Amino acid sequence: MKNTASNNLHSLALHKVSEVLGPTRALDLLGAFLGGRSRLSSPAELEAFGSHLEQSSSLARSVGATLRRYAALLSSVRA
Repeated sequence: MKNTASNNLHSLALHKVSEVLGPTRALDLLGAFLGGRSRLSSPAELEAFGSHLEQSSSLARSVGATLRRYAALLSSVRA
């Protein structure tokens, strides 16, 4: 179950960033954030990735804020 949730978090992040910045830029940003790890695995990591994006361009900031909201919602549901 946890692996599926991890896959969903990672897919969600990749999808949302791809919608706004394109798939190549999304893969680049996510890869740079992960720094050798294979995928996002928790709402806390999704929030951290959102925060990371908020330090970038205005479009990336918007996506980052959205990802942080998703992370907060997911954390409250799982608590």
